[in-house]
Amino acid sequence: MSGTQTGDRLRGETPAERGERAEHLGVAPETLPGGHNGNLTYPRAFAGRVAELLK
Repeated sequence: MSGTQTGDRLRGETPAERGERAEHLGVAPETLPGGHNGNLTYPRAFAGRVAELLK
């Protein structure tokens, strides 16, 4: 894979490829609040969603 460092192409993956990996692992892809920098732009919402996912 070639990484471009921007947008959905981070690490050279498309959204479809991430979905395929999630399906292979038997999990659903999740969207976190704030997108790429959610931990910086929406830290409480981001942390709350991560905590929910880890339960």
